[in-house]
Amino acid sequence: MLPVGSDSTRNKSLEIEGTQSVANYSGYIKVDWKRVEKDVNKAKRQLRKKANKAAPEINSFIEESAEFVKKNIVLTSGFVGGFLLGLAS
Repeated sequence: MLPVGSDSTRNKSLEIEGTQSVANYSGYIKVDWKRVEKDVNKAKRQLRKKANKAAPEINSFIEESAEFVKKNIVLTSGFVGGFLLGLAS
């Protein structure tokens, strides 16, 4: 992306944000803060539910990985050794 394009994009977004701020301050826009708070709390609850659902999957993945490493210690040590040699060079 050209620097001119990013500058014009940034300026346009600042213009829109400034216009909205002035309109809100002048009273043209009324925000229902109770509804905003309700929607934010709803989104938080949904994120917590999804995080709780994802956590067992991550834990099972970690347990399976640890079991694989224990069963295949020779393969794992060779991989780690090669990886460290690659980093060193």
